[in-house]
Amino acid sequence: MSWGLAVLQHAMRQPGCPLCRLQREAEARYLENLLWENVNDPATREQWAAGLGFCARHA
Repeated sequence: MSWGLAVLQHAMRQPGCPLCRLQREAEARYLENLLWENVNDPATREQWAAGLGFCARHA
């Protein structure tokens, strides 16, 4: 069984839409990594400032 199939099967056993759940989990991992690893990176901070930060959902 592939890793992706196992993850999808696990998500399907949880309440709610499995695809929405996987998307939310992926977004949360991405944001956590971005903030934890790149918070002191000047180029990343400049991009946030230029883009006026995150949307309301992700802020």
